[in-house]
Amino acid sequence: MTAKFKANSNLSLAQKYNPLELENEVRAFWEKNKTLKTISEYREKNNKKTLGYVEGPPTLNGIPHVGHARGRVIKDFHFRLKTMQNYAVSFWAGWDTQGLPVELEVEKTLGAKNKKELIEKVGEERFVEECKKSIMKYHRLWVEADTLLGMFIDHDKAYFTHQDRYIEREWQYLRRAWEQNMLGEGHYVVAYCPHCQTSLSNAEVGLGYKEVEDPSMYFKFKICGKESDFFVVWTTMPFTLITDLIIGVNPNEDYSRVKVGSETWILAKARVEPIMQELEIDNFKIDETLKGKDLVGTKYDYPFKDLIPKQAELDQHPLIHSVVAEDFVDVTTATGIVHLAPANGEDDYAAAQKRDLPMFAPFDEQALFSEDAGKFSGYFVRKTDSMVVEELKDRGLLLKIGTVKHEYPTCWRSHHKLVWLARREYFIWTNKINDKVMEAAQKVKYFYDSPKNRFFSFLKEGKPWCISRDRVWGSPLPIWVCEKCGEKTLVASKKELREKALEFPNHDFELHKPWIDRIVLKCDKCGGRMIRESFVLDVWHNSGASPYARFTDQEFKELVPTHFLTEAVDQTRGWANSLLLEHIIYTGKPEAPYQEFLFQGFVLDAKGRKMSKSLGNVLEINKLLHERSADITRFYFMWKCSPIDSMNFDPNELKGRPYQVLSTLYYLHNFFMQNAKYDNFDPKKHTLQWAIKEDALNPPDMWLLSKLQGVVREFTVMAEECEFNSALSKLEDFIVNILSREYVPMIRKDLWSDDPETLNRRLAVYSTLWYSLKTLVLLSNPATPYLSEALFQTVYKLMDDSL
Repeated sequence: MTAKFKANSNLSLAQKYNPLELENEVRAFWEKNKTLKTISEYREKNNKKTLGYVEGPPTLNGIPHVGHARGRVIKDFHFRLKTMQNYAVSFWAGWDTQGLPVELEVEKTLGAKNKKELIEKVGEERFVEECKKSIMKYHRLWVEADTLLGMFIDHDKAYFTHQDRYIEREWQYLRRAWEQNMLGEGHYVVAYCPHCQTSLSNAEVGLGYKEVEDPSMYFKFKICGKESDFFVVWTTMPFTLITDLIIGVNPNEDYSRVKVGSETWILAKARVEPIMQELEIDNFKIDETLKGKDLVGTKYDYPFKDLIPKQAELDQHPLIHSVVAEDFVDVTTATGIVHLAPANGEDDYAAAQKRDLPMFAPFDEQALFSEDAGKFSGYFVRKTDSMVVEELKDRGLLLKIGTVKHEYPTCWRSHHKLVWLARREYFIWTNKINDKVMEAAQKVKYFYDSPKNRFFSFLKEGKPWCISRDRVWGSPLPIWVCEKCGEKTLVASKKELREKALEFPNHDFELHKPWIDRIVLKCDKCGGRMIRESFVLDVWHNSGASPYARFTDQEFKELVPTHFLTEAVDQTRGWANSLLLEHIIYTGKPEAPYQEFLFQGFVLDAKGRKMSKSLGNVLEINKLLHERSADITRFYFMWKCSPIDSMNFDPNELKGRPYQVLSTLYYLHNFFMQNAKYDNFDPKKHTLQWAIKEDALNPPDMWLLSKLQGVVREFTVMAEECEFNSALSKLEDFIVNILSREYVPMIRKDLWSDDPETLNRRLAVYSTLWYSLKTLVLLSNPATPYLSEALFQTVYKLMDDSL
């Protein structure tokens, strides 16, 4: 039996270490004594400094697993360490409750294939209510996980990104961007998920790369006015020929005219041999070499003018279906000539904009070709790959079709292949402040170089941020457009909405669709009706607004920049990025909203595989902690490897060294109590100072205390530098080897005697053990709070009620 924990009860340790039972009882002790509240209130009044903290909000769309738990243990470790160092920390919970992840969960629950089907089936109001039900279901599981882990995060002060108060403060970031002409509408090529029916930001694109198989197609475009001259081109996306407008060459590179049978092919000189080998052509001859710039302006015969009337119309433009010069064209791969579809590629789009070419983007929100695509109308864009291949083949323009495996971005939520489409979206032009972003990022401490370099590499891209999403459950974009004159206005509070409204919901509305879309404003310019743009905001904008949105103005002033934040390494493109961008926009300063940021590695299964439902290897933390010790799991997370390394989580390893370390610490206390109580050891009287005065300390005691001071110093430095595995290895070595295997055998004979003449010697040993073990309990507390609390209550508090 373990000791039964009751508030303010005097307890003794049981003979056997049973961590699960001990943790249940300590949890009850914390709850009954309101320990977290007591600590927080004490630290608010008694501290040397207050440190800001903002919770990186988990998305409430699924059950927490061991990957989530690793990060939460690191956060709790930091909070406990700083609290013990006499700092107050705003360790308050926060939840990401909106956006695509939640919508997809509800779609699945209600049995809908996509957003359009779901809205038609249940309507927006019911959809929103189902989203709220879904997040609260998962909220209970997350709070349970935190409770089981022993996290002392304050759930009473949690923020939820869907609440009106939060949204109104999030809108203040947009107001600042609007005032600085950094927020606006534009046509731009964005990554688009056909399943989710919404665009993704550049940061989100980097979250879902996978190896996929795509077509590998070599084809040729006939040169206008030439019977047998052709440009040779390669692509992995045949469907983009439907929106092809120009082809690109590198102006400064060499291109060859190659005789192949009765035809002349043009391609990069450096690629002639490899391409002929790929196409299994043995007989060819290079007739002429010329520079790419000499090809500029050459018109080619677009092959599908008979199938796509709009393309035939566009062909009348002098630059459409002609060669252009672009430095980005790489002559070391493929054919050195690229076909450019401005509606389907970022570089393609930029090339077209540079030349003021008309946009041809015949797509709808399901990524189906529209009527302007002629024969291809109504087909999903990627489904037309095979149709394009057949059309080229029928026209004698197909050279080779095969497949290629390559890394390609997929949707980080639905896992479908993304497509690039030119769409009307809203952007924050963060490219305008990239110098400030880089300056701010340089001032932050990242602890390890590899994630820092990864973060900087991404930030340097400095691309505009597409913040609009064509979804339902999200913070609404607060921009209204006049139906009459086109004037736009941004409204950033409920109060402003009421003041400007022509039409207003009768009841107390919330800041979500469909209610907010029923508000019609009066145009200040012409008096016309202003209707809200239907977009909602990117969820990364929601969570990135948290430093201002979750605090009051006074708290923001006092607590931001925060001291220490930590999230998984993929957040270099996610939360760490959006926090940084929004803070610079809001403050106008080259300053990050965090002083330190630790990027953690991922948690894999025991075989080193990514955890996924399809593999059936996901370890839910709630289930695990009902069967395994939270303390041992926490110790394992922090001890096994560096926090930046990916961690192979093997539940069987919990029974090995982690259990040995904690059980040894427990049994050392048993050993101490059994002997110290026999000799009436009084820690208030028999201190180390008393032992020194009595000259009762022997060389083994001095050696142990010296070793202990080294461990305290090294542990503290390593913990502060986020070298958690090294810090806990120091504890492990001291507990198991130095104290248990070396010191105890050296002093055991001193304790065997009950001679009154050697009592002082025994009491000196107890004072050494008391000091050493108590120090170890304090050092262990950030990692193993249950065991530390149990030992503190049943040993130290029991023997010294002044503590």
